[in-house]
Amino acid sequence: METQTFDNITQILERNAAAWPDDVALVEINPQELESRNTTWREYALIESSPIEKFRSEITWAQFDEKANRFANFLLSRGLTKGDKVAILLMNCLEWLPIYFGALKAGCLAVPLNFRYTAEEIRYCLDLADADALVFGPEFTGRVEQIANRIPRVKTRLYVGEDCPTFAQSYPKLVKYASSASPGFRHRPEDEAAIYFSSGTTGFPKAIVLQHRALLHSCRVEQAHHGQTKDDVFLCIPPLYHTGAKMHWFGSFLVGGKAVLLKGVRPEWIIRCVSEERCTIVWLLVPWAQDILDAIDRGEIRLDDYRLSQWRLMHIGAQPVPPALIRRWKEVFPHHDYDTNYGLSESTGPGAVHLGVENIDHVGAIGVPGFGWEAKIVDPDFNEVPPGAVGELAIRGPGVMKEYYHNRQATEEILKPDGWLLTGDMAELRDGFIYLVDRAKDVIISGGENLYPVHAGQKALGFFVVGIVLHEWEEMHFPGGFYELMTKKFGIESMTDEQVGLSHGVVVLAIVFFAFLPFLLWPAAPWVAGVPAILGFFEAAIHIAGIKIHNLKRPYTPGMATALLCLLPASICIVAFAMSGVPAWQWLLALACYLVIFICMEFGVWGAFGIDPRTIPSRMRSVITGK
Repeated sequence: METQTFDNITQILERNAAAWPDDVALVEINPQELESRNTTWREYALIESSPIEKFRSEITWAQFDEKANRFANFLLSRGLTKGDKVAILLMNCLEWLPIYFGALKAGCLAVPLNFRYTAEEIRYCLDLADADALVFGPEFTGRVEQIANRIPRVKTRLYVGEDCPTFAQSYPKLVKYASSASPGFRHRPEDEAAIYFSSGTTGFPKAIVLQHRALLHSCRVEQAHHGQTKDDVFLCIPPLYHTGAKMHWFGSFLVGGKAVLLKGVRPEWIIRCVSEERCTIVWLLVPWAQDILDAIDRGEIRLDDYRLSQWRLMHIGAQPVPPALIRRWKEVFPHHDYDTNYGLSESTGPGAVHLGVENIDHVGAIGVPGFGWEAKIVDPDFNEVPPGAVGELAIRGPGVMKEYYHNRQATEEILKPDGWLLTGDMAELRDGFIYLVDRAKDVIISGGENLYPVHAGQKALGFFVVGIVLHEWEEMHFPGGFYELMTKKFGIESMTDEQVGLSHGVVVLAIVFFAFLPFLLWPAAPWVAGVPAILGFFEAAIHIAGIKIHNLKRPYTPGMATALLCLLPASICIVAFAMSGVPAWQWLLALACYLVIFICMEFGVWGAFGIDPRTIPSRMRSVITGK
């Protein structure tokens, strides 16, 4: 069946179930249970499995469709009708996608929720989307319990797991009795399909309404860009609530290919999963790609121990991609195709602009308009700017959202009557390729998610959050586009490792300087001045030792010059301490506290930010030995 004959994506699922009923559709891998075992995924399932959560589980296309039908019929039996909203608050699991498709099959709108949301953010989004039902997992029991009495509209509350709480009903027990026949509901392309959430300029989520035509176009875009076939196997690591993960899977879904849901981001887990599940396409975020390369450099992963010849494509999206990282990746995996993907939730995820596997010599650009998309760069009056001039990126295509739900003003601010969508990203056109140079609003990108200063203040002290993002996630997006600034101002088209090392010192100098300003205004504040002192000395030690960190394959060669940039403001801090009259024991205690905190950030104790504490020994060895 040709894709043009589909009116909505539920028809693709039914086609797959009819054409390949016994072929594996989805595999869930949960490596948390398997440490230091020399067995394969399948051997583990045969030898030692948990009744609650198996290490490896799978469903066929027929089972996928059956599960979706049962959930759809259950919703209909509860009185939900076309246009009702079904919120999904789950970690990646085999139930996630059948629940999503079941909501669509019932004529409802699927409403995926970010698993990082606090209880109040969950309540806010449920209210904003007018949710009628909520499906949640055991990880969210505490958060949902906090708001259970304040979401009266959400009358259907389903719990996916064992030991169902009293304020919900058991999803497995109820849904299994529903009919497995297709409910027969048929959507038109212009019907509303889903609501996704995107943070606005104030940090409060806005509800994005996507139509069925947008979801269907996303399938076509992904398959057109990366040429998925029935034999491809897609490895999905990012959360399914995000448009990036699901819409990249759509390319495999369109052709009936298998997908693997990996619940974990440790480098050895990723490589092992690619090897044993025979994955051919892997979508990564920048930190995961860096961690894989670092683990290979340290000898923790020996590529000869794995079967990786089938892995043909690695692509990245959701954040700026350092060119040095891709150069390094191609040195290790020379046979891989590479692509950069650009998009936003308002454009149904990735693919509105993409680099293209044939344009790897332009890494650093986000690329050219994607399949079925248009793009242009405009000034504040919406006039197209000439090549080389900076303006706001605007895009148009079948994937553009319908509206912000219940927010006409915000919709009119970014969505033009003729279908053009203002992205909020400042860009320029060079040699036919689009380069991002800034963001219209101040924002920190962390793990592919937008983090606003108001959130940072709520979750941790400002200095510590910045340190975690800068040193652990290694993807701070400085307003102004730091790397773009370096290349434009100094005429460096492709910075070498040495230039990146020196530029990093400049960034450290800037951070130290601005962190030192409060001390100048408030001389009796050793707890503030301790930040730049420790940061400066720690960075100086790293550069003098020539330790491998961040995106570089080799140690920093201009180590002494960079170290001096770090040492100068740090030394000024110490002198200022001595002249301030503050007792020596007080500022020594301040320095010691900041040293402990900074080391914690470097070595990954902050598990709340996605950092695995079990990596601390290897991180310490890496920093101490440089290996």
